[in-house]
Amino acid sequence: MALGLRGSALVCGSAFLVRALQSELYRRFVLAIIQAREDAGVTQTGLAKLIGRPQQFVWKVEKQERRLDVAEFCEIASALGQDPAALIRRVLDKA
Repeated sequence: MALGLRGSALVCGSAFLVRALQSELYRRFVLAIIQAREDAGVTQTGLAKLIGRPQQFVWKVEKQERRLDVAEFCEIASALGQDPAALIRRVLDKA
């Protein structure tokens, strides 16, 4: 199995990355972020400005082309006026 670096994540072949990006639970976390952004009336560009990232970062996260780590999830949730722990609990309660 080939090991490689992609961004800051160590991946074991491309199948691992695809499974990680497409897992049902991860998809629910992304949907929760999208819903929080829309509920706050914030565009992708607006969120990007709030977190100091390019708009493409937000787009890739929402399209599940870029995986969030826990710190990034918390940063985004907070920027949208959400308590990160409460948002995580809501996602897990629906699982």
